[in-house]
Amino acid sequence: MAAAGPNVEIEPEIEASAYGEEPDSAYDSEVASYTTSLASNVTNYKEEHGRRYHAFDNAGYVYPNDEKETDRLDIMHKLTEISLGGKLNLAPIPPKAQRILDIGTGTGIWAIEMGDKYPNAEILGNDLSPIQPKWYAIVSREKGISA
Repeated sequence: MAAAGPNVEIEPEIEASAYGEEPDSAYDSEVASYTTSLASNVTNYKEEHGRRYHAFDNAGYVYPNDEKETDRLDIMHKLTEISLGGKLNLAPIPPKAQRILDIGTGTGIWAIEMGDKYPNAEILGNDLSPIQPKWYAIVSREKGISA
């Protein structure tokens, strides 16, 4: 993973307007720190050959992040789930797991389904591109998932 270059700024706090409501004080600063995103330049996507790509030049991820790619990712998720006999994971996760990490969350579908499977767990999804649905953070916060 490439280090953040000098042109990438980190926003120190989450803006309430990003979610259309004031953050719930019950979630306090811990969840706010999870949901803090990179500055707006993370969505300065590159367009090449009619496809949209993430904004980081040296990230090492060569696939696009446009709608066509998100459809492919969701199809691959479903095919993987089917090939695993309907299982979302093979790792031994205790039934009362409190936190689950999804690195490279993509569209967020796996994190959302894990939230359904483990309703009391906090699911943290992290990805290079913020391509998850805009409602994801709101629904996730209500379910205890950190986007």
